[in-house]
Amino acid sequence: MRNVRLYEALRRFARDAAAQLSAELEAGAELEFDVEATIGGRGPTLYRYRPLTDRFIARAWPALRALPSAASAAESLREGAALYLEARGVADDDAEPALRALLERLYEDQTNFAFPEERFERVYAELEQSLYGDARPCLFVTCLRGVECLSGPVRLGARERLELRPPELVELELPVELAGVVRADGGTTMVCLELLAEGAVAPLEHQFRERLRELRLALRLLAEGRVDPFAIGFRRVAESRWVCFELERPGPGRGEPLRIDDERAAELGELLAVVRGRAREPRLELALERFDRGCAAADPQVALLDLLCALRALLAEHTDTDRASLGLRVAALCADVPDRPRVRRDVERALSLERSLLAGPITAQGSDADAVAPVVRELERHVRALLRDVLCGYLELDLARVADDMLLRATGEVEIAARDLRVSKPRADADEARAGSAVSGDETDPLGFAAVPPTSGSQPFDDPDDYSAPV
Repeated sequence: MRNVRLYEALRRFARDAAAQLSAELEAGAELEFDVEATIGGRGPTLYRYRPLTDRFIARAWPALRALPSAASAAESLREGAALYLEARGVADDDAEPALRALLERLYEDQTNFAFPEERFERVYAELEQSLYGDARPCLFVTCLRGVECLSGPVRLGARERLELRPPELVELELPVELAGVVRADGGTTMVCLELLAEGAVAPLEHQFRERLRELRLALRLLAEGRVDPFAIGFRRVAESRWVCFELERPGPGRGEPLRIDDERAAELGELLAVVRGRAREPRLELALERFDRGCAAADPQVALLDLLCALRALLAEHTDTDRASLGLRVAALCADVPDRPRVRRDVERALSLERSLLAGPITAQGSDADAVAPVVRELERHVRALLRDVLCGYLELDLARVADDMLLRATGEVEIAARDLRVSKPRADADEARAGSAVSGDETDPLGFAAVPPTSGSQPFDDPDDYSAPV
């Protein structure tokens, strides 16, 4: 036996199903039989009655699937349903057909529905061989402080068995260290990941760390809240003892606990999928890393610097023009036209606080000390919105160009006025100048320049001063 939880869930369902089927048989439900002929060599043809238990189970299936133990059995078998059905010659990946196939195999050729202990062990061994082959199940657990599951377990991932569970719903004996954390902190959620170990277990530890980092990012992209992962993880191969190993702990974070209901659970699953399948662009990776650090920082001043770095990575700030237009571009991307001045002021206020921080830490008595936390909260909200839109494909990664296009489209008609800026003489002075020239008889052009007498004939060269060299 390599998966105790699966074994217990299927055994509980099989015993409940046996009681239900036996009750229906005693109540008068008919168990049909078929006559099969067996032809053997030169001997006579032999006939036998074969009970059609599969048809009986099919008619009783609506009542069987309504049993309380059916839901947990289907959930436990969900990941391996396709493999088991494939071994039985059925192309499906749903857990309910797998449960039904398990019952049909359990009562094949049986004339009653008493629970067969030895037969169940053989059928379960076949199931485990179909699911695992030579691999061994390896369970990883740790806890997240500050995350509360309001509607029970949250199952994440289409293939891997990754779950968020309240501690009271974790059906296993927790390590002493984790049990102490759970008792000390009521807002704790367990992270459980089940993998298959075909060889060394060390690579699976790296895989668990990566899945935990992706989960942490998805939670921080989901909403504002404190997400504080435990610094130690535990793993157990099959039924061996628990082994602890070190995990990354970026920081305790800030704010209130993050509460996950049914609606947020579905959204969290979608965010985890896009985080896991994202394009590994350097600027996007830098922005995600600094956003993660900014959300993890307990000090708002440290968070401000990290979040601004994430914002600059997203907007590709390289030139003085990029730096000057950062607030304007963020406002265009994160707000409608009426709200853009407010968003722009948020970013400019954050930049002003950054300059103050670079000059020296803001003390508790400083004028800006009380303003840091609300500015960081708004800045975190804007960075979260941009990252979500980029990861989900609503915005291209070239956010600077997208913002500039939005600003150009939002610009209305501009009125252009032209006027003559040349300085001219007063009219009285111009009239006097014209009158004086008329009295003197000098000819002037309309602009006031003296007329040059025209030359007639050839230029005389009798004057020695007209030569350029002495003669």
